[in-house]
Amino acid sequence: MSVSTRSSQGAGCSAVIGAVKLPQTVANQYRVKVRVQRFGTNCGIFKLSVDWRNATAGGTGGQIFDVNPDGSVQGAPDNVLDGFGFGPGAGIIDATIHTYSKYDEEGEVALPSIPGKAVFALY
Repeated sequence: MSVSTRSSQGAGCSAVIGAVKLPQTVANQYRVKVRVQRFGTNCGIFKLSVDWRNATAGGTGGQIFDVNPDGSVQGAPDNVLDGFGFGPGAGIIDATIHTYSKYDEEGEVALPSIPGKAVFALY
């Protein structure tokens, strides 16, 4: 799986997010390595979500991450996203990358973007 997402982050800032699915190390889970290229000025922290749907078993889930102005993902060594939220189980997985300026209990504010999508199988 290789996916690209484009996002506009307000006055003078945008990003291109590339994601590659890494080989499985744990059954029924997946890992994604992201590369975030920032362009422009006034680039602050934004939210990156990786959402999934198991088309075989019907489950859904995902995880939200903060992306720093330098393109690094908070809490993700080497920008590898895995762990909690990345265990959809065996089956055909539909994954989508979205970007947000805000995503919390009070609501969410999506950034203008073209979401990246991928389909892959987990065993």
